[in-house]
Amino acid sequence: YAVDYGCEAINPRYTKKEAVEFLIDYYGLTPKEVMAVGDGVNDIPLISGEWQGVCVGDGHEKLKEVAKEITVPLKEKPIKHLIEKQVKD
Repeated sequence: YAVDYGCEAINPRYTKKEAVEFLIDYYGLTPKEVMAVGDGVNDIPLISGEWQGVCVGDGHEKLKEVAKEITVPLKEKPIKHLIEKQVKD
C-alpha cells in the first residue's frame, strides 16, 4: 500500500524518525507540513515526532497510544485516504 502513495524509509544506519528529520531539513519544511504513518511498534519513534504522527486503523495498540491520529485499516489504503482528506480540507 505504501508503494502506491508514499515511501518506506529503511536503512540499518538510520531510523525512520532520523530519515524524516533529514528530509524536513533537506527540503526546508516545518514539522507542521509533514505527516508520518505507521502500523507497527517499531514505528513508535517515528510517530512520536513533532510532525503529524498517524497510526493505521489496524496498527499495533501501543502505536495507537502515541499517535496523534488513527486512520483507516491497511486494506482501505490509509495513505490514499489521508492524502484525499488533506486535499479536501
